[in-house]
Amino acid sequence: RLRVHGGCRAGEEDVRQVCAVKNYGKNEGYMSYLGCRAEDYKSGDWEKCAVEGVKADVIKKCYEKDGKDLLRKDFALASALGIGGSPTFLANNRHIFNGVDAETIKTNFCKHNPGLSGCGAKLSSDSQVQGSCQ
Repeated sequence: RLRVHGGCRAGEEDVRQVCAVKNYGKNEGYMSYLGCRAEDYKSGDWEKCAVEGVKADVIKKCYEKDGKDLLRKDFALASALGIGGSPTFLANNRHIFNGVDAETIKTNFCKHNPGLSGCGAKLSSDSQVQGSCQ
């Protein structure tokens, strides 16, 4: 599983993201929500990203009921694994690596999964990161 946190401090969006993973993790349906929010995570209009089967009312209910507890558990797991930065990836529940650009992520993932189709493809190495903790 992939967890994406807002970065510098836990906030409302972090809670919504763990709720999306909880409710739509089975078929990775949460990825459309995370991708959409990554484009403008500071925007308060998060509901526009509840698409492709992700329902805003399900996210809201989770947020209000047990979302903060889910986030605490998620951060505790990250801490136990020695993960302190974002994005950090865990391949095959064993190999921790970082990467921002697509090529670095693919290279690190494929290093631990040789022979996968697509591993020979050259991806973008543009790593211009936007956003900050300000």
